[in-house]
Amino acid sequence: MDIALQQEDLYQIGLIAFFSVLVIGVFMGSGKNRSLIVYRDYDDLGLTFLMPNSFIIITLLFSNAGEYRGYGILLGAAVALLLFIKLVIDSYVDNGRSIWKTALAIFVKVPLCWLWMLNLLCLLNPDGNTARERRQNRAQALVFLALITPIIGLLVADKSGSFFSPRAMLRNRRGVSSVRKHL
Repeated sequence: MDIALQQEDLYQIGLIAFFSVLVIGVFMGSGKNRSLIVYRDYDDLGLTFLMPNSFIIITLLFSNAGEYRGYGILLGAAVALLLFIKLVIDSYVDNGRSIWKTALAIFVKVPLCWLWMLNLLCLLNPDGNTARERRQNRAQALVFLALITPIIGLLVADKSGSFFSPRAMLRNRRGVSSVRKHL
């Protein structure tokens, strides 16, 4: 009983420390007095979100491969690891080659990215045995996404990007109308 209580206390202390460091990183990485570069531009943001997406997509592609399913997890993990190494190097350069700023930037960008992606998956395919549980899980994921998405947008230092730029996508409004013009 005493050991379980200690483990629960350690878990709560760790969770409080994790969110405290995350909040400190968000405050240092946003605003006019930015002292930490979390996301350099929208391309860096896209690369960060490519890390969990690559793992999920590669794993899903191999999920029906039977005996090769383990290879999909290994390949997805290898691609995600390579992208993580690129993120660490880019963050190191962006933050003036400061190790502690790089660690803080990685500590902010990677968990936010994974939390956002997991909540998006929960929004699209909620868990639960009953319709009420699924509806409640979907609502919680939607609230989390509505709160965290603007925070991620604030952490982008340069609001431009050559490959991934939400503003350019919204301005161009590529859709059915642009397809019709080229027919």
